[in-house]
Amino acid sequence: LPIHLSIGRHFRQEGEVDRAILIHQNLLAHPQLSTENAHAVTFELARDYKAAGLFDRAESLLEELVFTRDLSDQARRLLLSILERQKDWEQAIELISKWDCKRDPDLAKRMGHYHCEIAVSQLESGRHNLARHHLDYASKVDPKNPRALLLLAQLKSAEHGFVQAIGYLRSLVEEHPDFSPLAVDLLVVCSDATSTKPKMRDFLKRIYLKHRNDRILLALA
Repeated sequence: LPIHLSIGRHFRQEGEVDRAILIHQNLLAHPQLSTENAHAVTFELARDYKAAGLFDRAESLLEELVFTRDLSDQARRLLLSILERQKDWEQAIELISKWDCKRDPDLAKRMGHYHCEIAVSQLESGRHNLARHHLDYASKVDPKNPRALLLLAQLKSAEHGFVQAIGYLRSLVEEHPDFSPLAVDLLVVCSDATSTKPKMRDFLKRIYLKHRNDRILLALA
């Protein structure tokens, strides 16, 4: 079995996905295959289907494997990558919610990303309440998510909540100085609206002295 699995992986890596699929399908048809080995072969077949762009077939196999004891975590992560590829954010959120994001920073960042993607769609449709809901959740699971901070600032600015928008933008620049060019235009608008432009420039100068980031100099130009 290990030799056949290795050959199947080799074919898949070389782009000969049809041959890999055939090998793994033949292995699954073997009458003496144990349950544990069947799970291993099924997982490889799901990887074949993903490589071939047959996402529905891969999902179908992985949805069974997520309930197994030996491959549950691997199956979930592969299924998650397929959902990301298809931009199925709602289903990705449902899947990832079955993990403990507090113990896995990578999962928390992914969850925040999914909620931001949905929020962008809601903002474009003018559904500010739904957008706010997803952005609040993104900030909850990943408090330092730069995209969530920027989108929250944009949302508050659109609602004329300029003071709150400035708060989000300051947090964004402090935590992620490389994002300063993305924040500065809106920060200027909000500072003008609240007559706090001198404070804004002093803030950006302080951030530059702290991080010595040339992008902040561009923001001050």
